[in-house]
Amino acid sequence: MTAKNDLRLVILSLGLGLVLTGMGVRAIACQNSLHAPSPVPLDNGGLSSESPVTKTQTEEGSIPQPRANGDYQRSPHSSWQITQSNTQGIDCRMLGNTNYSQLENPSNKTELNIENWPVVGKLPAGQDFEINLGPAGFGVVYDTKKQPWIYVEKTDQKAAPSHCFVRANRQFVQPISAE
Repeated sequence: MTAKNDLRLVILSLGLGLVLTGMGVRAIACQNSLHAPSPVPLDNGGLSSESPVTKTQTEEGSIPQPRANGDYQRSPHSSWQITQSNTQGIDCRMLGNTNYSQLENPSNKTELNIENWPVVGKLPAGQDFEINLGPAGFGVVYDTKKQPWIYVEKTDQKAAPSHCFVRANRQFVQPISAE
């Protein structure tokens, strides 16, 4: 089987054919070995992930594991929590007058330097939240420094901020089992 056919089968098995075509993705990295994938820069200012989802991350009910540096990579997991070690809570950031739909639009030219965006609120320690998985269903956005962020779609408390980004690192957040 040719590499082109292998790639086509991977895309079809993940159910991403139409989504990826619509996003203007130039390349898809497939990992079939024990070696970590090298970053693959893609279009859309970081809204596409730099590394593939491994089989264990896509299995029903699996909890994503962070990399050695604590960063989480793309995953179809949507239930998260602010870590208990963050007693002051963590900053949730969003660029004024912007929404996620605008950011995921391939023609949008907004620079994703998210760590410099305004803080719109703090999520308290232990706060559960759901993330927006994005158009490809993998939830992680990479900023201009290649740091992963996740978009807080909704929280389980009215007063907690939502519709903003938090760093996808074990120092700040952790995946939890969906209830």
